[in-house]
Amino acid sequence: MDKLKTECKLPAIFNGQVMPGEVDSFTFDAKKGQKLVFAVMARRIIPYLGDAVPGWFQPVISIYDKDGKELKFEDDFNCSPDPVMFFKVRASGKYELRIRDSIYRGRKDFVYRIMAGELPFVTGVYPLGAQDGTTAKINLQGYNLKNKQVDVEIPENAYDMFRVKGIGTPAFNPVCLAVDSFSERNEKESNDSNKDADSVKVGTVINGKINTAGDIDVFKFKASKGEKLVFDVGARKYGSPMDACISLTDS
Repeated sequence: MDKLKTECKLPAIFNGQVMPGEVDSFTFDAKKGQKLVFAVMARRIIPYLGDAVPGWFQPVISIYDKDGKELKFEDDFNCSPDPVMFFKVRASGKYELRIRDSIYRGRKDFVYRIMAGELPFVTGVYPLGAQDGTTAKINLQGYNLKNKQVDVEIPENAYDMFRVKGIGTPAFNPVCLAVDSFSERNEKESNDSNKDADSVKVGTVINGKINTAGDIDVFKFKASKGEKLVFDVGARKYGSPMDACISLTDS
């Protein structure tokens, strides 16, 4: 195993290339209490190559203290194969970040960029979308954020994924909202059973959260004989880690 070590100062962008058996290493000084972010961009740069061997770069990152003890390891972020690590520094000193392929593969196009430092990073937004031509109140989750709620003006006739300017970094942490022309409403808790179901109108986009393990959101609506209705869940495709399932019951 070859290890290539580079001294650096945070914040910084690390650029590199992984060849077979290689581990790239970046050492830096950090102070107690810092909340560091290491966001990898690799698969997004060069995606899966179906006709090549070994096929694709599966980056993993880990952080070590000055004694060589592994403190944290990440191999993905939510639904993305590009890992993101959030690391709170427990003691001032020198640390080492390592990146490699998950099974030590490599090739000339196994390239990566890493955003490193005490930088803002958005991990989630609620709601996930908004109606065009409106101003939406968006709640943010994440690290090193100055504001946890922002007002976002959605242009008329915007559609699909609208990138919010001024939040996140464009390359490593773009923040987007799903936009359409339907009216929107947020779920009303508690709505965990048929008895407490939240009443909604057909033709409405419902925004909700699965807050705890075992949480179920139930909605009721009126429909007429012969109507052909579509229920389309947007979660994973909008960056949520949720693996959603839906069911339909009668009265």
